Amino acid sequence: MIRRGEVWAAAARSPGGAIVTTAQRFAPRRRTIFRLPLVRGVFAVGDSIRIGLRATSWSQRIARGPDHHESRVEQAVALMVVSSVLGVFVVLPALVGSAVGSTNGTLTAVVEGVARLALFVSYLGLIGLLPGIRRTFQYHGAEHMVISAFEHEGVASIESASRHSVRHPRCGTDLLLLVVVLSVVVFTVLRPGFDVSGVVVRAATLPMVASVAYEFLRLGGHDTLWGRALARPGLMLQRFTTRQPHHAELAVAVAALNVLLNAEHESAQN
Repeated sequence: MIRRGEVWAAAARSPGGAIVTTAQRFAPRRRTIFRLPLVRGVFAVGDSIRIGLRATSWSQRIARGPDHHESRVEQAVALMVVSSVLGVFVVLPALVGSAVGSTNGTLTAVVEGVARLALFVSYLGLIGLLPGIRRTFQYHGAEHMVISAFEHEGVASIESASRHSVRHPRCGTDLLLLVVVLSVVVFTVLRPGFDVSGVVVRAATLPMVASVAYEFLRLGGHDTLWGRALARPGLMLQRFTTRQPHHAELAVAVAALNVLLNAEHESAQN
């Protein structure tokens, strides 16, 4: 899936091997308040999640075929898996921080944050060993390579994309790392510990943490000294979230970018 401006496009292979594409528009928030720094981040993250879910749902329908219908059992299992993963990331680091930090609030928060960061990176490393996830990471790398080829050479093809890296400084997954790192800093000065009030404080401040992380991500996308410095941690994280793709994955990414460009062209003519 590739997004630019008000248009996002996606490509996926059908069970028969053909590449199927789609391009869709979404209504941006045009009011000034939604574009203010630290405010825009919350809505930008929400839009990214919303578009990502739509693209994922579309690609699953294409990959499984029109006759496949997700059963209630499949939906329940998916909900249980997501809930379990979120529970582990929230509960386990808090328990570790409380056990190690004891009565020292600052130490508790620091240990909890470090544990959450270590758990997050370890999780990415482990799931990357699964064949299905590895293929997903190959598609992720293919997106980056195709986008870099278009940005630097003005053309996107398998040949041009092959000359570029699987890592890109403006990757949406970098936002996750920034949120985790910033939460270590923010939660250090907030109420530590594994209790109801501590969980409530974390939940209330998370949107602001995500907003600040979004601003850092925007700065990291600029080719300046500060921009490259801010982008470096995210590029390191992409070591776990990208894999070198084959021509098959690059072809899908090229198709997604081409349908995006065609949709923009048609929109400009109307």
